[in-house]
Amino acid sequence: MSSAVEGSVPVSRRSTDARRTYRIRKWLAVPKNLLHIGVLTAYIAVVITVMCFHEPWFDEAQSWLMARDCSWHDLLLVRPHYEGHPPFWWLLLAIPARLGVPYEWGLKGVQLITAIFLVWLLVFRSGLPEVLRIILPFTYFVCYQYGVTSRPYALMMAAMVLTGISWRNRDDHPWRLIGSLILLCLCSAYGVVLAGGITMVWVWRVWRQRGMRGVLMGSKPRLAGWLVLLAVAIGIITLILPKPNTYDSGLKLLTDSPLPSTWEMVLRFWFCLPSEMMFTSVFTDTMLSSVTALTWEWVMMAVISGLVWAVFIRFAYRRGELGFLLVPYAMMCVLGARYFAIHHVGIILGYFIMVLCVLCRDSPLNMDDVPAWMKTVGGRIFARISQRDRSLVVGMGKCLGVLLLSISVYWNVFACVTDVLYPYSQARAVASLIKRGNLQGERMMSGWTRTPATKAEQQEWDGEFCGGGNNCIDFTTWIAPELIVANPYFSKNLASNSFNDLSYLPWYQPAGQAQKDLESWKGEEEPALYFTRFQPFYFTEFGYDRDDYIKVNYVRIVRPWKDQRAVSTCSVYMRRDVYRKVFHKEAPNTLTVDVDIS
Repeated sequence: MSSAVEGSVPVSRRSTDARRTYRIRKWLAVPKNLLHIGVLTAYIAVVITVMCFHEPWFDEAQSWLMARDCSWHDLLLVRPHYEGHPPFWWLLLAIPARLGVPYEWGLKGVQLITAIFLVWLLVFRSGLPEVLRIILPFTYFVCYQYGVTSRPYALMMAAMVLTGISWRNRDDHPWRLIGSLILLCLCSAYGVVLAGGITMVWVWRVWRQRGMRGVLMGSKPRLAGWLVLLAVAIGIITLILPKPNTYDSGLKLLTDSPLPSTWEMVLRFWFCLPSEMMFTSVFTDTMLSSVTALTWEWVMMAVISGLVWAVFIRFAYRRGELGFLLVPYAMMCVLGARYFAIHHVGIILGYFIMVLCVLCRDSPLNMDDVPAWMKTVGGRIFARISQRDRSLVVGMGKCLGVLLLSISVYWNVFACVTDVLYPYSQARAVASLIKRGNLQGERMMSGWTRTPATKAEQQEWDGEFCGGGNNCIDFTTWIAPELIVANPYFSKNLASNSFNDLSYLPWYQPAGQAQKDLESWKGEEEPALYFTRFQPFYFTEFGYDRDDYIKVNYVRIVRPWKDQRAVSTCSVYMRRDVYRKVFHKEAPNTLTVDVDIS
């Protein structure tokens, strides 16, 4: 800085800048801080790299389309009833969506901010043991499932970490914890249940220590916070309570076997999910109610989950936090027994991270946490071996612990590499196909859902209709997802048979709508593109000639889940004259053709 410029800067400001610079240099001089910066930087680099290759799938497209195309009234007051989510995530997406930011830039930009916030909290603020701060950011759920794919769960996990950080000083600074719990409520229905359980533990402790007078009169800021949190929770519950005609009510129609009992679901929640969050990869990404496993796999998950619970119960009991560990989880289990998808298992991981934040802030993990009998056995063994062998055993134990934690890191590497090498969804391929043939103005149609149903099941649905006889139910507003996932790349809805020309799925069907739709579609011309699996009724219902179409296999998608892959080929029935327009050649004289639209 030149002397003239330096002289124009007030002395107080120069001294403030100098002190700030000194503090930054002093902070950077600590090797641990540089390591943490390196972890955060590496995480950002990995997530951005994989995001560049990741094709958004249905859930991501659905959220963006609602944020972009819904009226504010529907976004805030209607859609939550049918989606089962608070509208906060859609409001965040509405900022770039309504400002005209391109789809993937806007969607992934919001997601990246929430993911970075989560990992920043884990690395710099959580108080977790150093090894966890380094490993957790690169585990499957933190990095890939909730980092790369755009859902509200990274923000939900961040709210859990904030809750764990704020718990210790909850009575001195109640609004820090209240704010964290409100954010938790805004992210998910599971967040509302967790926040309710945590608040119950908090109120119980105040009542036990100071009685009812302490609850009502002990701290006005705390009481005000509880009332605000209660109002927020009631408001969100009112918003997300499913309407009677929500498709969720018909899930049992989509399963080939009876759904498990409530007790079976509870047992899976307690004795399978803690194992599946970090250590085992038995389940595929489906509903918890429909998972299957071999006998030895059920036993393995139960044993590992039991060990996880034993360790956490030991830690929590010593620190007087047993209620914080068990009560919120038990309450979440009640909701999970009704509806829980396996991709929600990351919420379980976030829950245990939150509990660990609380336990480590109460008292860092140390040798006192080891049960006395284990110390006795270990002492007897160590007394019989040399010092060199003791060091070797300790080193092997540490390596084993790191290896167990690294199982999820392997899943993350596998999933990230798979996402980079193969298409995750058909979104870009469908959009490319439509743009290539300039088909935006053509009629495109998606197949609807026709499920087998008995008379009793039909009677459960008001105004049910079966176009194929009397043993099914037609859900004509529940259409195939291909055009939905492509809609965000275009300014208008592509599916000509979508309900009320909506660009997203409504997840409900008004009484009589199916009969009305099927009758009206009969008068329409053959669609240029027909996204459906082949069932004769999809064509004969409207008098379409199958010979006018050629089945085009346009992309092979590979969807990773932990160390598993689900491979499928996406196809569309394309009118033969449209094939000529898109590919500039005559359609082959076959029923099916494979194309490369890259």
